[in-house]
Amino acid sequence: MYEDWMKDSVVYQKIFQEGFEQGLAQAREITFMRAVEQGKLDLFLRVSRKRLGEPSVQTIEWLHTLPSSKLDELAVRLLQVETWEELLKGL
Repeated sequence: MYEDWMKDSVVYQKIFQEGFEQGLAQAREITFMRAVEQGKLDLFLRVSRKRLGEPSVQTIEWLHTLPSSKLDELAVRLLQVETWEELLKGL
């Protein structure tokens, strides 16, 4: 009974709505950041394929696990190497 009364409360509804909106905003931000990360990886793969050829399936899977900062490092190194092996050496 108390829970029903509380849920009908204007104060409860306002707090609930604010919490819901905050959660939704956080979910949107996370989704956006994941989309940015995926876009960065897609672009890196397109450019690296042109320069180094097709990577192995294992390399592609491994690239998907990298944090953004490592992908940035690889992108800079991409201009200094001739093969996938050279690019990935030391990582």
